[in-house]
Amino acid sequence: MNFFGWILLMLLTPNMQAATNGMELAWRNLPDLPRALGGQFVGVINDRLVVAGGSYFHVPPWDGGKKQWVDTIYTLGRDDREWRLAGHLPSPVGYGVAISLDEGMLCVGGQTPAGNSRETLHLRLQGGQIVIDRWADLPQTASNMAGARTGDTVYIAGGQTAPESTSALHEFWALALANPREGWR
Repeated sequence: MNFFGWILLMLLTPNMQAATNGMELAWRNLPDLPRALGGQFVGVINDRLVVAGGSYFHVPPWDGGKKQWVDTIYTLGRDDREWRLAGHLPSPVGYGVAISLDEGMLCVGGQTPAGNSRETLHLRLQGGQIVIDRWADLPQTASNMAGARTGDTVYIAGGQTAPESTSALHEFWALALANPREGWR
């Protein structure tokens, strides 16, 4: 480990100890997903882990393989031994941002087989199945961005306007959860 790695470790250790409030953390392997995926949306809804969308290759790209896109939504409860298919996204998409909310999860932007997306999808669980509501679109298409929620606001930063983009967006958007119909600003 280099010098900066040690500095980072020293800075994080007290924060991790404070965050656990003296609780002991236990790590365990989760069941394998039905298919290995990349670029999927991952979050938590009602104490269930959620994996939505993404992509995979049957054959590696360096051997001429073509990216395959998925629209599946899987959930895994705390004591489940296998993933459960809980629904489908309106279309295959991945490489966006997932934001866990008190009452669901947002899937924002991303890439589709046809290019980048502006969509904001609100996923929630109802009777064990995913229900999807469409919220206000991003001001422009974006994928590979960063996102976070603080208080009653969701923030999205950076990303790319198209899958083939060679430069990053210099955008920073906010969505007020109190009134998401007002849209991104």
